[in-house]
Amino acid sequence: HINAGNQMSIDLLPLRSEVRLNTLKCDFSDEVYCNEPLTEVRIYLTNVNASCSLIPDERANSSRFINTGMLDTEHLNQFTEKDMITQSIDVNIGSTTTQIQRSIYCYANQPIEESIGSPMTKLVIEGKIGGDTYYYPIRINPKGGGIARGCRYSFDIILTRTGVTDPDGELNEEDIEIIMEVEKWEEKDGYAVRF
Repeated sequence: HINAGNQMSIDLLPLRSEVRLNTLKCDFSDEVYCNEPLTEVRIYLTNVNASCSLIPDERANSSRFINTGMLDTEHLNQFTEKDMITQSIDVNIGSTTTQIQRSIYCYANQPIEESIGSPMTKLVIEGKIGGDTYYYPIRINPKGGGIARGCRYSFDIILTRTGVTDPDGELNEEDIEIIMEVEKWEEKDGYAVRF
């Protein structure tokens, strides 16, 4: 509370984080399906932390998740803005690098140790190769402890083989090449807001 006429200063910090897919490419050159593109592509997040404290904690401990291990359409239908955690890519992905430039958002999720009760948030690329559906589930920032609040996780990805048949499956290293950068959100300079 503040009395009229008094001034106060408030620091506003982002609660959520951004996962950005910059580019995507298929390099199936050594495979029998080398001429097949990835079609009906969509990206989404799984194991998404569904709650966030307003007070920054040292580590973000999650207690409630949505899209646990897969895209849960029941939860998704409750979203006003479904594009927050899932987006369709309206082009086929082939052997040339495609600029995707799409962002999806989530709260921080930094499990001390990954387990069934504390899974890491994953970026999943889903698509069809030759009519069969494959998934590329990618743990976000596993070496850095997961997703921190107020960060941007930017990905440039090359798919080198068919993925897995389960959105919560384990990819082999030879299935994918990933370049990920962790950046702080771009913040605006301070400015006055009058009421």
